[in-house]
Amino acid sequence: MPDWKLPLEVCEEIIDDVAQDVWVKLEPPISYRSAIHDLYACSLTCRSWVPRSRINLFRRIQLSSQEQAGLLRASFDKSQRLREFVEYLCIDCLIGQGQSNGWIYYIFRDLPSCFPNLRRLELRNLPFLRATFILTTSWFNNVKSLSLQHLMYQSFREAIQLVNALTNLEELTITNCTWSSPGYYYPSRAPHRLTTLSVTGLRPDLTPDPFNWVVTSHSASLLTKLQLDVYEWSSEMQHVLHSSSRTLRVLFVTFQKVAFADAESSDILPSCIKLSKLRHLSLAISDSIESVPPGDIVSILRSLPHIVPHSVVTVQLYFAAFTRDLLCERNWDYWKAVDVTLTSPSFSSIESLELAWKMPPSSYREGQQDGLIRHTPSSLREVRRELAILDKDGVFGNAFPTAYTRNLLWCSDYLHHEFVMVCLTGENITKSRTKLQSNFSVY
Repeated sequence: MPDWKLPLEVCEEIIDDVAQDVWVKLEPPISYRSAIHDLYACSLTCRSWVPRSRINLFRRIQLSSQEQAGLLRASFDKSQRLREFVEYLCIDCLIGQGQSNGWIYYIFRDLPSCFPNLRRLELRNLPFLRATFILTTSWFNNVKSLSLQHLMYQSFREAIQLVNALTNLEELTITNCTWSSPGYYYPSRAPHRLTTLSVTGLRPDLTPDPFNWVVTSHSASLLTKLQLDVYEWSSEMQHVLHSSSRTLRVLFVTFQKVAFADAESSDILPSCIKLSKLRHLSLAISDSIESVPPGDIVSILRSLPHIVPHSVVTVQLYFAAFTRDLLCERNWDYWKAVDVTLTSPSFSSIESLELAWKMPPSSYREGQQDGLIRHTPSSLREVRRELAILDKDGVFGNAFPTAYTRNLLWCSDYLHHEFVMVCLTGENITKSRTKLQSNFSVY
């Protein structure tokens, strides 16, 4: 294709956008293998597209076998410049289960010099971690983000030794990891640049260990972003929030029990008010909870004006569990709680509010996806009417004078967990409280 038909700079922007779809929106390995063909097609379109396509193809590498590791090394031997493109490395042993995993040590022994620009390291389903593994991992001095998923340790101390080996680490994610000795002694040292911590999917008896480590290592005072699961509120979590009260800007909390989402039975929500720098607050109820009584949702909504710091500009509430009778019937207690929450003076500085919930499967008729609204008057059509009533009464029109978007979201099992969005937006919403225009769309 002649270059003059489309400027090369524009083509490169398109290729980068294709790569963004591949790496961000899709989960490897299944979708990854099919979507990566788009980048291959770009590299074969014309010679001028090859350099940009090659950069994006090698930007993220996932290895799951010794054969893949060998092919990668062979590619690097042919072109030394390729190693400079790698920014993300994922090692997943689950895909190659049943074979020898000795190749993992080969990677960390022979390949560190091949990744001078590596920024993110992700380890999944590794069967063991030896001292040599931790030692060789320390050679990845440029890694700023480490994700540990489905790993098994003898104690939490082994995990921390791996973390401390990466001296420039800024972001740590621990997901569904286990260790056999909870409460085991852990070193008090931590990466001095650690600002983001995500601890999810741990057993309740293991959850205190990461927070004890963060507090004793004095890392909590540097945290700006924190994500955690709450089975039960503990003193360790309290200490983390207290220590990070002057730095924490983003907080994600997922409640694994409905009782702990109630402000009257948990200290976590009142603790939020002490986070003076908090800008983004996200509260969620776990997908593992089958049903949530509307009264519990109402309790959370009513407590929000009293627990959200004035510094917060974005609030997200995800009630993924089935909120039966919440929308299928006219539950005015719920809507009244929404009204009180939105019109509270404490929320006057909020710029964005998102409420998300999941409709009960009984609300949907099998095989009627195309006629979703027509066959389910209790879902979209009913909610649209309810929102019209609320907007007429000025609930959304009078709330959030500085807001630019107000979103109500709900999730349907029938639609494969895709979100159906009802978006209430206003053009140039200012303190004059411009009347909102209601737009409804299904994704």
